[in-house]
Amino acid sequence: MPALPGRRKGSQERKALIKIGILGGSGYGGSELLRILLFHPEVELTLVTANEHVGKRIDAVHPNLAKLTDLKFASMPDPVDLDGLDCVFLALPHGQSRQSICQAISA
Repeated sequence: MPALPGRRKGSQERKALIKIGILGGSGYGGSELLRILLFHPEVELTLVTANEHVGKRIDAVHPNLAKLTDLKFASMPDPVDLDGLDCVFLALPHGQSRQSICQAISA
């Protein structure tokens, strides 16, 4: 059976992982993004922010994600610190996403 497009055929064929950050990972939307991305075989989740939970392990806030990651919530980074990421998801409270986008564009 041929491999599906975008899927790895085996250990010989390794693609670079997509480095992803989630801004606002403590709410329902962030939790769902975490759940989906932690199981994605081509994703490296490198940043998850939550201002109210800085320094806490992700599974301390989302017990359903226990033993899936050792990541801890970080504070909101400066836009220039997002340069190493391939993709950033915004799961921020209402109105904050627009502000974050404007800051990132102007940086």
